[in-house]
Amino acid sequence: MKKAAILFIIGFSLIALTAIAQKKANKEKVAEVSFLIGTAKEKPANRRLKINDTIFAGTTIQTGKECVCELSLLDQSRIRIGENSEYTVNPIQKKESSSIFGFLGLGKVWVKLKKMVSRNSYAIKSPNSVISVRGTTFSMEVTSDQKGKVNVFEGRVDAGTHWILENDSLFDAWVRDDEKAYREYLEANDPEIWVQKLEDEYKEAIEKMLQEEEAFYNQDALDYENFLREEQGLPPIEPQKHGPLAETGKGGWLSFVKEKQTLMIDGKDHSLVPIGKDDQESTWTRFNAKRDSVLGW
Repeated sequence: MKKAAILFIIGFSLIALTAIAQKKANKEKVAEVSFLIGTAKEKPANRRLKINDTIFAGTTIQTGKECVCELSLLDQSRIRIGENSEYTVNPIQKKESSSIFGFLGLGKVWVKLKKMVSRNSYAIKSPNSVISVRGTTFSMEVTSDQKGKVNVFEGRVDAGTHWILENDSLFDAWVRDDEKAYREYLEANDPEIWVQKLEDEYKEAIEKMLQEEEAFYNQDALDYENFLREEQGLPPIEPQKHGPLAETGKGGWLSFVKEKQTLMIDGKDHSLVPIGKDDQESTWTRFNAKRDSVLGW
Protein backbone atom coordinates (compact mmCIF):
# COMPACT_ATOMS: atom_id res chain seq x y z
CA MET A 1 0.00 0.00 0.00
CA LYS A 2 2.84 2.35 0.92
CA LYS A 3 4.59 1.52 -2.33
CA ALA A 4 1.47 2.37 -4.31
CA ALA A 5 1.14 5.68 -2.46
CA ILE A 6 4.78 6.57 -3.16
CA LEU A 7 4.37 5.73 -6.85
CA PHE A 8 1.23 7.86 -6.97
CA ILE A 9 3.04 10.83 -5.39
CA ILE A 10 5.99 10.47 -7.78
CA GLY A 11 3.65 10.22 -10.76
CA PHE A 12 1.63 13.23 -9.67
CA SER A 13 4.83 15.23 -9.11
CA LEU A 14 6.09 14.40 -12.60
CA ILE A 15 2.79 15.50 -14.13
CA ALA A 16 2.89 18.75 -12.15
CA LEU A 17 6.50 19.44 -13.14
CA THR A 18 5.69 18.71 -16.79
CA ALA A 19 2.75 21.12 -16.66
CA ILE A 20 4.95 23.83 -15.12
CA ALA A 21 7.65 23.26 -17.74
CA GLN A 22 5.11 23.44 -20.56
CA LYS A 23 3.60 26.60 -19.13
CA LYS A 24 7.06 28.16 -18.91
CA ALA A 25 7.89 27.02 -22.44
CA ASN A 26 4.76 28.73 -23.71
CA LYS A 27 5.94 32.06 -22.32
CA GLU A 28 7.57 34.44 -24.73
CA LYS A 29 11.22 35.18 -24.03
CA VAL A 30 12.03 38.81 -24.75
CA ALA A 31 15.31 39.49 -22.92
CA GLU A 32 17.97 38.35 -20.47
CA VAL A 33 19.54 40.09 -17.48
CA SER A 34 23.01 40.97 -18.78
CA PHE A 35 24.25 43.33 -16.04
CA LEU A 36 23.09 43.94 -12.47
CA ILE A 37 24.14 46.16 -9.60
CA GLY A 38 22.07 46.08 -6.41
CA THR A 39 18.72 44.37 -5.95
CA ALA A 40 16.06 43.90 -8.64
CA LYS A 41 12.93 41.78 -8.31
CA GLU A 42 10.58 40.20 -10.80
CA LYS A 43 6.88 40.81 -10.19
CA PRO A 44 4.39 39.27 -9.52
CA ALA A 45 6.57 36.26 -8.58
CA ASN A 46 8.65 38.48 -6.25
CA ARG A 47 11.75 36.61 -7.42
CA ARG A 48 15.13 38.23 -6.96
CA LEU A 49 16.83 38.54 -10.34
CA LYS A 50 20.34 37.33 -11.17
CA ILE A 51 22.70 37.69 -14.11
CA ASN A 52 21.59 35.58 -17.13
CA ASP A 53 18.00 35.23 -15.87
CA THR A 54 15.47 35.00 -18.69
CA ILE A 55 12.86 37.76 -18.88
CA PHE A 56 9.48 36.76 -20.28
CA ALA A 57 6.80 38.99 -21.78
CA GLY A 58 4.61 40.54 -19.10
CA THR A 59 7.36 40.63 -16.48
CA THR A 60 7.55 43.74 -14.30
CA ILE A 61 11.00 44.55 -12.95
CA GLN A 62 11.22 46.52 -9.72
CA THR A 63 14.59 47.95 -8.74
CA GLY A 64 15.83 49.05 -5.33
CA LYS A 65 18.05 51.90 -4.21
CA GLU A 66 21.36 52.28 -6.09
CA CYS A 67 20.36 49.52 -8.50
CA VAL A 68 20.98 49.21 -12.24
CA CYS A 69 19.40 46.29 -14.08
CA GLU A 70 20.39 45.85 -17.73
CA LEU A 71 18.25 43.81 -20.12
CA SER A 72 19.71 42.43 -23.33
CA LEU A 73 17.01 42.08 -26.00
CA LEU A 74 16.96 39.34 -28.62
CA ASP A 75 18.79 41.59 -31.13
CA GLN A 76 21.38 42.53 -28.45
CA SER A 77 19.93 46.00 -27.92
CA ARG A 78 20.08 47.08 -24.27
CA ILE A 79 17.70 48.66 -21.78
CA ARG A 80 19.02 49.77 -18.39
CA ILE A 81 16.56 50.31 -15.58
CA GLY A 82 17.68 52.79 -12.93
CA GLU A 83 17.15 52.74 -9.19
CA ASN A 84 13.69 52.81 -7.57
CA SER A 85 12.01 52.07 -10.90
CA GLU A 86 9.23 49.86 -12.22
CA TYR A 87 9.43 48.68 -15.82
CA THR A 88 7.20 46.12 -17.55
CA VAL A 89 8.39 44.25 -20.65
CA ASN A 90 5.59 43.57 -23.12
CA PRO A 91 5.46 40.97 -25.93
CA ILE A 92 7.11 41.29 -29.32
CA GLN A 93 4.51 42.33 -31.88
CA LYS A 94 3.46 39.58 -34.28
CA LYS A 95 3.32 42.02 -37.18
CA GLU A 96 5.66 43.02 -39.98
CA SER A 97 7.22 45.52 -37.61
CA SER A 98 9.15 43.92 -34.75
CA SER A 99 8.52 46.48 -32.02
CA ILE A 100 8.53 45.59 -28.34
CA PHE A 101 6.42 47.80 -26.13
CA GLY A 102 7.44 48.37 -22.53
CA PHE A 103 5.78 50.36 -19.78
CA LEU A 104 7.75 52.65 -17.45
CA GLY A 105 5.48 53.30 -14.49
CA LEU A 106 8.09 54.99 -12.31
CA GLY A 107 11.78 55.83 -12.35
CA LYS A 108 14.10 55.92 -15.33
CA VAL A 109 15.48 53.82 -18.17
CA TRP A 110 18.33 54.19 -20.63
CA VAL A 111 17.71 52.66 -24.06
CA LYS A 112 20.52 51.75 -26.44
CA LEU A 113 19.31 50.10 -29.65
CA LYS A 114 21.17 48.53 -32.51
CA LYS A 115 21.11 50.83 -35.51
CA MET A 116 17.94 50.16 -37.45
CA VAL A 117 18.10 49.53 -41.17
CA SER A 118 14.31 49.63 -41.55
CA ARG A 119 11.41 51.26 -39.78
CA ASN A 120 11.27 48.49 -37.19
CA SER A 121 11.27 50.20 -33.84
CA TYR A 122 11.07 50.01 -30.08
CA ALA A 123 8.45 51.86 -28.08
CA ILE A 124 7.90 52.59 -24.41
CA LYS A 125 4.70 53.76 -22.76
CA SER A 126 4.46 55.86 -19.62
CA PRO A 127 1.40 57.04 -17.67
CA ASN A 128 1.12 60.15 -19.88
CA SER A 129 2.78 59.37 -23.22
CA VAL A 130 4.14 56.87 -25.72
CA ILE A 131 7.74 57.08 -26.93
CA SER A 132 8.32 55.50 -30.35
CA VAL A 133 12.00 55.23 -31.22
CA ARG A 134 13.39 56.25 -34.62
CA GLY A 135 16.98 56.44 -33.43
CA THR A 136 19.32 54.59 -31.15
CA THR A 137 20.02 56.24 -27.78
CA PHE A 138 17.70 57.98 -25.33
CA SER A 139 16.73 58.10 -21.67
CA MET A 140 13.26 58.36 -20.19
CA GLU A 141 12.10 59.32 -16.71
CA VAL A 142 8.75 59.25 -14.87
CA THR A 143 8.43 60.87 -11.45
CA SER A 144 6.05 60.00 -8.62
CA ASP A 145 3.80 62.93 -9.58
CA GLN A 146 3.51 61.49 -13.12
CA LYS A 147 5.71 64.10 -14.80
CA GLY A 148 7.99 62.85 -17.54
CA LYS A 149 11.20 63.68 -19.33
CA VAL A 150 12.86 62.25 -22.44
CA ASN A 151 16.48 63.02 -23.40
CA VAL A 152 17.55 62.03 -26.93
CA PHE A 153 21.30 61.52 -27.29
CA GLU A 154 21.35 59.92 -30.73
CA GLY A 155 18.69 59.63 -33.42
CA ARG A 156 15.09 60.73 -32.91
CA VAL A 157 11.97 59.67 -31.06
CA ASP A 158 8.30 60.31 -31.79
CA ALA A 159 6.46 61.07 -28.57
CA GLY A 160 2.97 61.94 -27.48
CA THR A 161 -0.51 60.61 -26.83
CA HIS A 162 -1.38 60.20 -30.52
CA TRP A 163 -3.11 56.87 -31.26
CA ILE A 164 -0.68 56.05 -34.07
CA LEU A 165 2.17 55.72 -31.55
CA GLU A 166 0.35 52.74 -29.99
CA ASN A 167 -0.26 51.16 -33.41
CA ASP A 168 3.26 51.22 -34.77
CA SER A 169 2.71 48.32 -37.16
CA LEU A 170 -0.12 50.26 -38.83
CA PHE A 171 2.17 53.26 -39.15
CA ASP A 172 4.91 51.10 -40.69
CA ALA A 173 2.44 49.66 -43.18
CA TRP A 174 1.25 53.14 -44.08
CA VAL A 175 4.82 54.30 -44.73
CA ARG A 176 5.55 51.29 -46.94
CA ASP A 177 2.35 51.87 -48.91
CA ASP A 178 2.83 55.57 -49.48
CA GLU A 179 6.28 56.97 -48.77
CA LYS A 180 5.48 60.20 -50.60
CA ALA A 181 2.52 60.89 -48.32
CA TYR A 182 4.73 60.09 -45.31
CA ARG A 183 7.32 62.67 -46.41
CA GLU A 184 4.52 65.21 -46.82
CA TYR A 185 3.29 64.32 -43.34
CA LEU A 186 6.73 64.86 -41.80
CA GLU A 187 7.07 68.13 -43.68
CA ALA A 188 3.68 69.31 -42.46
CA ASN A 189 4.45 68.37 -38.84
CA ASP A 190 8.14 69.21 -38.43
CA PRO A 191 8.24 72.53 -36.52
CA GLU A 192 11.50 73.73 -38.10
CA ILE A 193 10.31 73.15 -41.67
CA TRP A 194 6.89 74.58 -40.82
CA VAL A 195 8.36 77.84 -39.50
CA GLN A 196 10.80 78.12 -42.40
CA LYS A 197 8.02 77.73 -44.95
CA LEU A 198 5.95 80.37 -43.17
CA GLU A 199 8.87 82.78 -43.30
CA ASP A 200 9.45 82.08 -46.99
CA GLU A 201 5.89 82.00 -48.28
CA TYR A 202 3.97 84.14 -45.73
CA LYS A 203 0.22 84.27 -46.07
CA GLU A 204 -0.16 81.97 -49.10
CA ALA A 205 1.96 79.32 -47.39
CA ILE A 206 -0.11 79.58 -44.21
CA GLU A 207 -3.37 79.10 -46.10
CA LYS A 208 -2.01 76.22 -48.18
CA MET A 209 -0.53 74.34 -45.23
CA LEU A 210 -3.66 74.78 -43.14
CA GLN A 211 -5.65 73.31 -46.00
CA GLU A 212 -3.25 70.38 -46.30
CA GLU A 213 -3.38 69.78 -42.56
CA GLU A 214 -7.18 69.81 -42.61
CA ALA A 215 -7.15 67.37 -45.55
CA PHE A 216 -4.90 64.99 -43.61
CA TYR A 217 -7.23 65.05 -40.61
CA ASN A 218 -10.33 64.57 -42.75
CA GLN A 219 -8.72 61.69 -44.63
CA ASP A 220 -7.59 60.01 -41.46
CA ALA A 221 -11.14 59.96 -40.13
CA LEU A 222 -11.96 57.80 -43.14
CA ASP A 223 -8.88 55.56 -42.65
CA TYR A 224 -9.69 55.09 -38.99
CA GLU A 225 -13.34 54.30 -39.76
CA ASN A 226 -12.22 51.68 -42.30
CA PHE A 227 -9.93 50.14 -39.70
CA LEU A 228 -12.89 49.76 -37.34
CA ARG A 229 -15.11 48.44 -40.15
CA GLU A 230 -12.51 45.81 -41.01
CA GLU A 231 -12.48 44.66 -37.38
CA GLN A 232 -16.27 44.26 -37.60
CA GLY A 233 -16.14 42.41 -40.91
CA LEU A 234 -17.75 45.29 -42.82
CA PRO A 235 -16.69 46.40 -46.34
CA PRO A 236 -14.39 49.45 -46.39
CA ILE A 237 -15.29 52.89 -47.61
CA GLU A 238 -13.02 53.64 -50.57
CA PRO A 239 -10.37 56.16 -49.42
CA GLN A 240 -9.03 58.95 -51.61
CA LYS A 241 -5.49 58.71 -50.23
CA HIS A 242 -3.59 57.54 -47.18
CA GLY A 243 -3.06 59.62 -44.05
CA PRO A 244 -1.49 58.88 -40.67
CA LEU A 245 -3.55 61.13 -38.44
CA ALA A 246 -6.32 59.98 -36.16
CA GLU A 247 -10.07 60.39 -36.15
CA THR A 248 -10.95 64.08 -36.08
CA GLY A 249 -10.89 65.40 -32.54
CA LYS A 250 -9.26 62.26 -31.13
CA GLY A 251 -5.72 62.56 -32.39
CA GLY A 252 -3.86 63.60 -29.26
CA TRP A 253 -0.49 65.32 -29.50
CA LEU A 254 2.61 64.22 -31.37
CA SER A 255 6.11 65.64 -31.02
CA PHE A 256 9.35 64.82 -32.88
CA VAL A 257 12.26 64.91 -30.43
CA LYS A 258 15.58 65.23 -32.20
CA GLU A 259 19.15 64.54 -31.15
CA LYS A 260 20.34 66.70 -28.24
CA GLN A 261 16.78 67.69 -27.34
CA THR A 262 14.74 67.13 -24.18
CA LEU A 263 10.98 66.65 -24.10
CA MET A 264 9.36 67.79 -20.86
CA ILE A 265 5.91 66.33 -20.10
CA ASP A 266 3.61 67.67 -17.39
CA GLY A 267 0.07 66.38 -17.70
CA LYS A 268 -1.29 67.57 -21.04
CA ASP A 269 1.49 70.16 -21.36
CA HIS A 270 4.74 69.39 -23.14
CA SER A 271 7.73 71.37 -24.38
CA LEU A 272 10.94 70.81 -26.32
CA VAL A 273 14.21 72.31 -25.08
CA PRO A 274 17.93 71.65 -25.70
CA ILE A 275 19.42 69.02 -23.38
CA GLY A 276 20.64 70.80 -20.28
CA LYS A 277 24.18 70.57 -18.93
CA ASP A 278 22.92 68.78 -15.81
CA ASP A 279 21.42 65.96 -17.90
CA GLN A 280 24.48 65.71 -20.15
CA GLU A 281 26.87 65.46 -17.21
CA SER A 282 24.73 63.57 -14.70
CA THR A 283 26.02 60.41 -13.02
CA TRP A 284 23.30 58.43 -14.82
CA THR A 285 24.34 59.71 -18.25
CA ARG A 286 28.07 59.26 -17.64
CA PHE A 287 27.56 55.72 -16.28
CA ASN A 288 25.49 54.64 -19.28
CA ALA A 289 27.87 56.23 -21.78
CA LYS A 290 30.74 54.33 -20.13
CA ARG A 291 28.78 51.08 -20.15
CA ASP A 292 27.91 51.53 -23.84
CA SER A 293 31.57 52.15 -24.58
CA VAL A 294 32.57 48.96 -22.75
CA LEU A 295 30.07 47.05 -24.92
CA GLY A 296 31.66 48.53 -28.04
CA TRP A 297 28.77 50.75 -29.04
